[in-house]
Amino acid sequence: YNPYSNEMDILYVAMPDETDINYSINSIIATVAHEYTHAINYSVKTWNRFIKEDLYVDEEIFLDEGWSHLTESLCGYGQSGGNQDFVNYYLNNSCLYSFCKNDYLGRNDSAGQRGAVTLFLYWLFVKAGGVEQTGDGLSFINNGGIDFLKTMNSSYQTGWECIGEFFDKTTDSLFLDFCKELISGEIYNSLEIDKKDILTNEYVFNFSTLNDFSFENTYKFLPYSIIKFDYSSEESSEITVNAKDFEGNVYLFSAN
Repeated sequence: YNPYSNEMDILYVAMPDETDINYSINSIIATVAHEYTHAINYSVKTWNRFIKEDLYVDEEIFLDEGWSHLTESLCGYGQSGGNQDFVNYYLNNSCLYSFCKNDYLGRNDSAGQRGAVTLFLYWLFVKAGGVEQTGDGLSFINNGGIDFLKTMNSSYQTGWECIGEFFDKTTDSLFLDFCKELISGEIYNSLEIDKKDILTNEYVFNFSTLNDFSFENTYKFLPYSIIKFDYSSEESSEITVNAKDFEGNVYLFSAN
């Protein structure tokens, strides 16, 4: 039904071209890592459970895509593969995208949402303990980060609900902590933004700062989105919200 997508059984053959960044060796490797993650998640969470338990558990798009983009960075190809651009795009347009609901245009999949979820999952990956690369860069020691990913993979829950299982917390509570760190700037320390992959010498994550968004530039509040307001001016006005517009939880809080 969608001949322009890859939602069918096809084989991609990419010829490396070092003069075109989209077809460089690193870009192709990043694509393989991305698509391989989809294959693993589907095989373990959906297909194996279906044939063994006759139970269909299909991962939600926002998590499946964000997870695959995260893998690009964890494999050391977040920059050359273009994944870093997704994260920075979200950070510069944060009020327009929900982490797990539709965006401002009603889409359930977009570059902005993929960047948002990638960053959130990486924050949780580090929070869980992350991994430690060995000296040659070809192997790693799991300090908890991989366990976090495996817990989501083995969960009977899908999407937002399964993200917090590893921490034995609601995903909402983890998301609030993430929002506070991101808006306050503390996240730059916790994610070690200057950290590089030993093998590829690429930054794991090296993102820009979150812009200040005024209420006038916001189309509407979106569930599970981040909007930063500036009340430093002397003039102030009330913010009115129509509760009928919301599906999901919305939090308003001060980072000061």
